[in-house]
Amino acid sequence: GVLRPRLFWDGGNGRSAFLTAGVTYEDRDGGTMPGGVLAATGQPYIEALETRRYDVGGTVQTLLEDRFVVTARAAASWQHHDHQFGDVLERDHHNTLFSEVAARGAGRRHTWVAGLAYERDDYDPIDVRRFRYTYDVPGVFAQDDIDLASWLVVSAGGRVDFHNEYGTFFSPRLAALFRA
Repeated sequence: GVLRPRLFWDGGNGRSAFLTAGVTYEDRDGGTMPGGVLAATGQPYIEALETRRYDVGGTVQTLLEDRFVVTARAAASWQHHDHQFGDVLERDHHNTLFSEVAARGAGRRHTWVAGLAYERDDYDPIDVRRFRYTYDVPGVFAQDDIDLASWLVVSAGGRVDFHNEYGTFFSPRLAALFRA
């Protein structure tokens, strides 16, 4: 079963909000057919998966000084599995979080955006602990599109992520758009 209500609000003048939440309950059963057995063991084999998932997400947008658009968005999910492989039970929890705040604006020949982001990924295999991890990744980004001529726009930007396990990553971007 899946349930996913959504709410949307439009306040006019560029102000809006959106919120959604979800719940998923799913049970899957498989393995050998009733009365069937595995040739290798002569025994029936059960394979099953029980999933419980909860999530929430939303975004808000507003104007600052009637010149800049400021947005904030976030999403989170919590998931629990019970995996049955024959006589072996493996349970896990998987949690994710994403959030971002950004501002964008335009003036003369520039259209720009800049912001902050944060991601978290947490995996907890209850029965196989050696595979557990938690990743925290804050980041910062910016981009500027510059109209150099009626036929040419140059875009320059970059993002820096600070991964708690794998270090710092810089992703630069430079592009040009030629109009016919």
